[in-house]
Amino acid sequence: MLEHDTLNLRVAEHLARLAESVPGGIVFKASFDKANRSNAGAHRGPGLDEGLAALARVRDATGLPILTDVHLPEQCAPSAEIVDVLQIPAFLCRQTDLLVAAGETGKAVNIKKGQWMHPEGMRGAIEKVRGAVPAVGGVFAAPAPPDIAVTERGTFFGYGDLVVDMRDFTRMRYDLVEHVRPELAREIEGTTDSEWIYALVLSHLEDPYGRPDADELSQATMAALRVLREVRAGHGIDTSSPVNLCLSSGEVLVATRFSFDYGWYPDADHLLETDLPYVSLWYTVGGEYVQSENGSAMAASDVPRSLLIASEPLTVDISTWLEVPEYSMITATRRDNVLEYETLDLDV
Repeated sequence: MLEHDTLNLRVAEHLARLAESVPGGIVFKASFDKANRSNAGAHRGPGLDEGLAALARVRDATGLPILTDVHLPEQCAPSAEIVDVLQIPAFLCRQTDLLVAAGETGKAVNIKKGQWMHPEGMRGAIEKVRGAVPAVGGVFAAPAPPDIAVTERGTFFGYGDLVVDMRDFTRMRYDLVEHVRPELAREIEGTTDSEWIYALVLSHLEDPYGRPDADELSQATMAALRVLREVRAGHGIDTSSPVNLCLSSGEVLVATRFSFDYGWYPDADHLLETDLPYVSLWYTVGGEYVQSENGSAMAASDVPRSLLIASEPLTVDISTWLEVPEYSMITATRRDNVLEYETLDLDV
């Protein structure tokens, strides 16, 4: 949701500095109206006119492409004058008038999948956008389908439960409940399997609301992976499933490079190209991550103070990046403005 100009521009300018080193670039996303708040009295944002003006200032100041949500058909045309991508919220993904109005702008459209719909059910929503005829100067031009993307937003499994399916995760979730502290299980409201895994890690800490040191957090992470392995085995699940985790208390950090049953793949009909390589994890350490005329890089330092972790090197020059070994974790702790870090084998 859009905030005041100072914060909007601060975030956008930082993203703009990173954009050149991110494959595919970066899109700035913010909403002028969060119309689907569960609480009627909750803050919804600045509204259409003020919000679009704020987005225009971000675009003009940074050059970043802009994405925003639209909730009503009449919001599409004015929004399209400012932004590059119109986003359809998940709860509205079958609203014909809204989808057609978005398509008629000729702008790229991102449709969030409704949590009650199976992926194939989104074909109808896509066709509504694709079939819209863009209007130019009030005159309908020849059909020119806009670019369309669909975003996974989870699926209902049972009454009020949302989970995004890590391969076969829905078969495991109910067995995980007994390993998650009840007070944490009651707080799970998200749409991803990662929230269950996070709760599983927290449940193995002495105080899930405290600030564990790197050793306790790494031990809790390994304990959570052991539970996942045990539950997978109980269900006969043996297909490759990556579990790269990154957890931080603000003072310590733990990140894993791990995959269950790597090399065992699903049937060819369900095999994705992303299933094949072992998931990667890279890091770079130094003084601080800086922008220069040659691009972004981690500045060298005799005393390491910064650690940056990513799924792959973020710079063209990868000489300062190191790959985390397979079946390993990296831990980091800041003490007296000095960074202490190490890589450990994952004994799970």
